[in-house]
Amino acid sequence: MMGSMGNITPAMMQQAQAMARNMGPEDWERARAQMQGMSPEQLRQQAASAQQHMSSQERYMLSAGQRLKAEGNQLHSAGSYGAALEKYERAKNNVRAFISNHEAMALFKACSLNLSSCYLNLKQYSSCVVQCDEVLEGEPSNLKALYRRGQARLGLSQWATAAQDLERAAQLSASDPEQQRTILAKLKAGASSVVSQNCIAQHLYCQPSSHKHSY
Repeated sequence: MMGSMGNITPAMMQQAQAMARNMGPEDWERARAQMQGMSPEQLRQQAASAQQHMSSQERYMLSAGQRLKAEGNQLHSAGSYGAALEKYERAKNNVRAFISNHEAMALFKACSLNLSSCYLNLKQYSSCVVQCDEVLEGEPSNLKALYRRGQARLGLSQWATAAQDLERAAQLSASDPEQQRTILAKLKAGASSVVSQNCIAQHLYCQPSSHKHSY
């Protein structure tokens, strides 16, 4: 029987492990009963069938996630950011369990970027940063994630890190002058805001005294 294990591929083993993580005590008892008396070939066929079933399930979950993303996009375009983010979160949850799949990863990343846009528009800056961090962890030079995180950090008054993100985004957008100008304008506006805030905090140094001195 051990010799027949060589017919079970690593993919089959991964699928079996994924199934095992979701099995309860009753599921284990049922599985033992089914496996008793099965030949090595029957076990191999069972594993192959389970792999095909899980692949179909993943395809179904991916398709459902893509539909949720499309619905979220419509809501986002209509300015319904709160409703859109709920769709994007559900889409991400659909594929989270098999994120190693290329299509699932692409959907997950796209939804993270769209969520960052929703949170930015809702002025939920900390949540926006979280979504951008997820994208940048796997793709450090993602332009959209850097630009949105930079804006969110401006909203959080984190000027130093915001400037780093926006400067990097400006560098990456060199091939698109219009987009680069928009990013640099945001960077300049952030810098002006910081200067204004510093002047308010230190007004005795930034504003001339209105008192007249007599000698």
